[in-house]
Amino acid sequence: MAHRSVEKKPLLTPIRGADYPLPADRPAHSALACDKFTASFCALPGWESALAQCLDQSGECAQR
Repeated sequence: MAHRSVEKKPLLTPIRGADYPLPADRPAHSALACDKFTASFCALPGWESALAQCLDQSGECAQR
């Protein structure tokens, strides 16, 4: 799992995916395959640059 330090940390309590009630079983590991999207459109940015684009100076999601 990727981790990145932010100035204002949210109040979160980590849980296992298996402990969260869902209507259907989910795989233990499911990585997103972007091959078809990349072939049709463009490469997706890395999570760090996408996060930087999403967050403004205060650490809140930017309004668009």
